[in-house]
Formats: sequence, C-alpha cells, structure tokens
Amino acid sequence: MIAAVRRICTIAAVAIAPVLLPGAALAIAKLEVVDYVCERGATVTAVYVSSDGAPQVVLMAEGNVVTLTAVPVASGTKYRGDPTVQGYLWWTEAGRAMLGWLNPVTNDESALFSDCRELPR
Repeated sequence: MIAAVRRICTIAAVAIAPVLLPGAALAIAKLEVVDYVCERGATVTAVYVSSDGAPQVVLMAEGNVVTLTAVPVASGTKYRGDPTVQGYLWWTEAGRAMLGWLNPVTNDESALFSDCRELPR
C-alpha cells in the first residue's frame, strides 16, 4: 500500500512541478519521498519539491493528493495552501510531522494527526 501511495505522490509531484515552479526546468527540481507513520497506524506519504522557488510538499492524506507551500515559522517547516480557504497544514521538524486543518474564518488550526514519525528508508 505504501509503495502504491509513494508512486501516486511522486507522479503527482512530477506532473505538477511545471505548474508549481513556473519557468523552472523539471531537471533542477529536487524530489524527496518520505513516508510517515502516525497515531492509530495512519500513514502519510510526502514528496518534498525544492528548486529556486518556495519549497513545496505533495501529500497523500485521507485519500486526497494535496499540494502545500512552505511558509515562514520560528521552528521547523510549515506548509499550507491558500490561507483564505480551508485546507491542510503540514508541519515538520527533526523527522517528526503533524497533519492539520486550517479554518480560515477563525484562523484555528486543528491537528488531524499530531504524532507522525518518519519511517526509515
């Protein structure tokens, strides 16, 4: 199952890289696939896309392929979509991650999975 999800996320990242990184050649975009296991045995596959622009992540979360962009934070890396619409959040730091949900009206962030740990390769 994880292998299939990894392929879907990687294909999605490759397919949307020209849109995410306008003007950048795919050859200079770096893709890193990381699998996480969260509480209750849930898994999240993340494909980190980096190039000259803001870092991006493509996630397979709750059956959805989601693309998020890094935003400034004091510690770790936080990724989110358009802050004016509801959507997923992804925080990472030192091999751990949190998948959350943003309510744009109240600006509240709710944890969906708060204890995700990077799986060894």
